[in-house]
Amino acid sequence: MARGKGSYIKLDRGICDNWVWESKPFSPGQAWVDLLLMAAWKTEPRNWKGTFITQHRGEVFTSIVALADRWGWNRKKVRRFLTILESDKMCTLNDLPKGTLVTLSLIH
Repeated sequence: MARGKGSYIKLDRGICDNWVWESKPFSPGQAWVDLLLMAAWKTEPRNWKGTFITQHRGEVFTSIVALADRWGWNRKKVRRFLTILESDKMCTLNDLPKGTLVTLSLIH
């Protein structure tokens, strides 16, 4: 199958509510797509653990614990995966007092 540069598919965020998405543990590819689906698509205010923040396009405010639970992984595996993504310049990570800000590089 040919995959030209710049070609894409539309993927409805509702896939997260489908039974095929609920199987755990996630594969690394599934975890990456999940981050893409979780990312903000526009700048908007968001309530994050009782504090209002401005979430910009391509950002995911989350925590290592939340991702571990969501993906069926342990915290060490989540941290290692995010570090690999960051070293491959697919995202940047910022640890915050109430969680982690993941800024995805490929959707800006």
